[in-house]
Amino acid sequence: MNSNLVILTTFSFRFEAERLQQVLQSEGIGSMIKGDDASGWNPVIGLATGGMTVLVNQSDYESAKLLLDELKA
Repeated sequence: MNSNLVILTTFSFRFEAERLQQVLQSEGIGSMIKGDDASGWNPVIGLATGGMTVLVNQSDYESAKLLLDELKA
């Protein structure tokens, strides 16, 4: 991952972000999850702090967005 990270999407819960991260990884797209939920022990913290944000490299954004749109369909 380089320093050109952009926000792909934000989820309420870590498991949702991790699911997307697995799909992205299977397609060769690196990602990071940013957020605090006490490592999954207290999901309410994540809700209170803005959720779990999935970040991708700017160069991968369009491909990642297409995958995200497919998952939402």
